[in-house]
Amino acid sequence: MYITSNVLGGGTLSSNVLGEGTLSSNVLGGGTLSSNVLGEGTLSSNVLGGGTLSSNVLGGGTLSSNVLGEGTLSSNVLGEGTLSSNVLGEETLSSNVLGGETLSSNVLGGGTLSSNVLGGETLSSNVLGGETLSSNVLGEGTLSSNVLGEDTLSSNVLGGGTLSSNVLGEGTLSSNVLGEGTLSSNVLGGGTLSSNVLGEDTLSSNVLGEGTLSSNVLGEGTLSSNVLGEGTLSSNVLGEGTLSSNVLGEGTLSSNVLGEGTLSSNVLGEGTLSSNVLGEGTLSSNVLGEGTLSSNVLGGGTLSIILLGEKT
Repeated sequence: MYITSNVLGGGTLSSNVLGEGTLSSNVLGGGTLSSNVLGEGTLSSNVLGGGTLSSNVLGGGTLSSNVLGEGTLSSNVLGEGTLSSNVLGEETLSSNVLGGETLSSNVLGGGTLSSNVLGGETLSSNVLGGETLSSNVLGEGTLSSNVLGEDTLSSNVLGGGTLSSNVLGEGTLSSNVLGEGTLSSNVLGGGTLSSNVLGEDTLSSNVLGEGTLSSNVLGEGTLSSNVLGEGTLSSNVLGEGTLSSNVLGEGTLSSNVLGEGTLSSNVLGEGTLSSNVLGEGTLSSNVLGEGTLSSNVLGGGTLSIILLGEKT
């Protein structure tokens, strides 16, 4: 059946059961659209003022193109459906469960996009003002192309997915866990990229203004081609990986541990390249302006072609 084109001032549209029906194009002032059960139906194009769109169950349906003023879009369960293109003012988009679907192209003012569970899906192209994108679980999905103002992108778990092409103002990209995924091409203003765990992945081509790239753990991955203004690249652990082709303005490249990896072709302005530990790796072709190259430990590796201006 269809529940469509209804206008409610402060009322409630809840506890309805639809097989393959449609619950769409309704207008609620400060009301509630919750606890509805749809088989393969559609819950879309609804307008809520300060209401709540929560605790709905959709089989293979669509929860998209809804507009909420100060309301909540949370605790919904979707089988293989789509949760996308929703507009939230200062609200919350959290605690949703999606099977093989998409959580993308949502716009949040000051709200929260957190604690969502996605199977093999995509969490991408979302716009958040001053909010939080955290504590999400993705199987093999993608967490990319999100825009955060001063927010936090942290504590996310990705199986073999991608965490890339995100833009953070002064926010934090930290404490994320990636299996075989990619953490690359992110842009941070003055934020922090730290305490991330990557299996065989890549942490590369990130741009940090005054931020920190530290305390990351990579198995056989790559930490390369990052650009840091006055930031810090330190206390990272790489198994057989590569720490190379990074550009630091006045920053620090120190206290990193590499097994058989390579620490080479890095450019430091007035920074420090010190207290690094390399097993059988290579420390070569680095360029330091007025910085310091000291207290590094190499097992059977190579320390060659270092260019130092007026340093130690």
